[in-house]
Amino acid sequence: MFFICVMGLDNKEEILREVEVQCPNCNVNHLFLLHSYNRFHFFFLPILKWEHNYYLLCKNCDSLYGINKEKGYEASIKNHVKFTYWDLSPIHVEKLCESCKKSLNGEFEYCPYCGHKQTTF
Repeated sequence: MFFICVMGLDNKEEILREVEVQCPNCNVNHLFLLHSYNRFHFFFLPILKWEHNYYLLCKNCDSLYGINKEKGYEASIKNHVKFTYWDLSPIHVEKLCESCKKSLNGEFEYCPYCGHKQTTF
């Protein structure tokens, strides 16, 4: 009898649902709830999951915001969980031109694509 043992550890990320909250970077009114965790699997069946983290992802500007684990878990099982600006902690945010919405790297005073003057915070 020939037996192949297939087991392993990996990181799994899945998009759970769309959440209505405004992206602070590009002002789009919907972000996606992302669930990330580590897992141990045996024959492709998950045995153990740990290090659960929840994020909000803006697909318009590719910004990623961390959220509280408890509130993220609640949003994963309930449809109507309210998120505010104060719930979001930026992890990866790109600066965008206010006019043409192109990505700006560096501290430009004017957009190199459309010439629009950028506001500084």
